[in-house]
Amino acid sequence: MKVLLLTCSYAAFKTQDGHTFSARTFDGTTRDNIQKVQTTTDQVLGYSAVIDTVKNIILDGMNCIGLSISALGQERAVYQTVPEGKEKQALLVNEIGPYILGTCATVQEVKETLESFYVHGNQDTPLLSFAFCDAEGKQLFVEYVDGKPTFRELEDEPGILTENAEPSWFNQKGPQTADNKGPTSAERFQRLVKAFQETKQPENCANGQYFAYQLMNRVTIKKGEWWVFPGEGKNLPCYTQYTVIRDHKNKQFSYSYVDEVPK
Repeated sequence: MKVLLLTCSYAAFKTQDGHTFSARTFDGTTRDNIQKVQTTTDQVLGYSAVIDTVKNIILDGMNCIGLSISALGQERAVYQTVPEGKEKQALLVNEIGPYILGTCATVQEVKETLESFYVHGNQDTPLLSFAFCDAEGKQLFVEYVDGKPTFRELEDEPGILTENAEPSWFNQKGPQTADNKGPTSAERFQRLVKAFQETKQPENCANGQYFAYQLMNRVTIKKGEWWVFPGEGKNLPCYTQYTVIRDHKNKQFSYSYVDEVPK
């Protein structure tokens, strides 16, 4: 089994009265490297973020305009190659979070920004896909496939993403799994699809916040359900470490360890 990097579940939606929420779980073997930071400078838009201090990358964040980013693992990712002479148009994957949160207000600006750069990695860069959401509820999912960016835009429908999600899952409204009660990416994706199918659109901000927590409770991985490095004498449990809930209209960014999340 391959090492699980940035295992996670993500969902975004709008309430009937126009509030936009996005939520995400982060799963791993430890949270020792996870740290919440906040920056407010004159040079960039202020933002709050959760970072991985070892990989030096923003995992989740939202700026003062209500634009958010979530980084999810995607083992198919192949980043761009920077042509000779185009070094000034190069953007390292690790720099996407700070740059986007510090300069963009909408997902349209995010798309235009990423289209203007050659996004590249190095030997230590994790393989990622990205989910962006703005205060108006517009969403952008970005993957780098075969060295080129692919963009999927959503506006009025809920957005769902898990690590290593397959393109066919979006077209079919989820993977066709026989059992959606397990911890795998496909099963968590399907549980989120069913949650939106079975639940009436939340009416207001309070309902939206509660629904966001309930969505993440559906995809929480309990300790002992999933293991990494099996057969190598390590057998480390991979389980949900933290949950982020974002109220984009009110610019509220909530971050809590999973054992602190209200049920």
